Amino acid sequence: MKIKAACLLCLLINNATIADESNINYGYDKNKEEIYAVRGKEKGVLSFEENYTGNPAVSFGFFNNKPSIIVSARSLHDYTAYMTLQFKNGNFYADCLYVDIKSKQNGVASKEGLCGLNTPVSDDYIELVEKQINDVSNNIDTVDTSYFLNGKTTYIPLILFRGKDSLIYKIYKNKSAMLSDEYQILLTDRHGQCQSYNKNTWLEYNSKAADNAHLKAEIKKDDQISLIPIVVEDEKKSNDCEKYPTFKVKSDKSFFYDENKNPKKSYLIQGDNITLLSIHDDDKWCRVRYVSEKNKNTDGNMLCSELTL
Repeated sequence: MKIKAACLLCLLINNATIADESNINYGYDKNKEEIYAVRGKEKGVLSFEENYTGNPAVSFGFFNNKPSIIVSARSLHDYTAYMTLQFKNGNFYADCLYVDIKSKQNGVASKEGLCGLNTPVSDDYIELVEKQINDVSNNIDTVDTSYFLNGKTTYIPLILFRGKDSLIYKIYKNKSAMLSDEYQILLTDRHGQCQSYNKNTWLEYNSKAADNAHLKAEIKKDDQISLIPIVVEDEKKSNDCEKYPTFKVKSDKSFFYDENKNPKKSYLIQGDNITLLSIHDDDKWCRVRYVSEKNKNTDGNMLCSELTL
C-alpha cells in the first residue's frame, strides 16, 4: 500500500538532493512519486506518495542531515516523527526514528530518538512509526500531572534515563513553566555534578544498547534541524539538581502494594529515585515508577508517607 504523506519542514520541490559522507545523493522525485538514492551508476528507488493535507501528513525531507520520511499529526498528541533512511546493498533501511511530541492529556512534551534500527523500509513503514509514537505517548501519558497543577507538589521531576554513573531527568519548575512548555533536562552523576539543558535537547537511545543514551542539542538553520552531540565538560555547571532533585524513597524499605492494597514482596530502599505518576485516596497512596540500572520500568503503588515529594 502507498502511504499518503506530508512534511512541515520541506519545500515543494520535484528533486532535492543532499550528498552524505558515503557520496550517496538522496532526493524525492515528485512526478514519479519515489524517493531515490544515487551512488555513481547505482540507483535505488522507494515508492512514496506525499500528502500535505492528511492527518497524519507525511513527506520526504532531511533531518539531522539525513534523508527522512517525516510524519506529522495533530490529535490527542501533537507530534512530528522523523524516520532517517540509509541506502545499502540495494535497499532502503530505517536507521533512526526521532519523535517530537506533546501530550494534550497531561501537557508533557518529549524529544527523543531511537537509533540502530537497521529495519528494511517497505510500504508498511508507517506501522513502525506508529509503534514508536505509541510507545512514547503511552510512556508520557502514565503521568497524571493534575497533582502538580493542583499544587500538591511545587515542581515535577520525570526520570528519563538511568546510566551506570548518571541520571537524566526532566523538570517543570512550576505550573506556568508547564503551561508554556518550558522544561529543562538535568544530568547528574555520582560525584554530584549537575548539568542543565533547555527544551531544545534531544535524548537519543540505541535499540541495541539499553544502557546507553546521548544528549544532543537541536540546531535549526535554513528550515533544517541538526543534532549536535553535547560535550558535558563544556557545559556550565548548574545547581538545579540540588534545587529540584528527583523524588525519592525516604523509608528504609518502601514496599509496593497490589491493587487491593496488599503489600507485595518487592520494595525500594531509602534514597532510590522515583517518578511520581499519580496521587490517590486523599494523598495516602502514590503510584510511582522506578527505573532500574538496565532501564526497565517498574510501576506500582506505594504509601505517599514513605516518599520525599
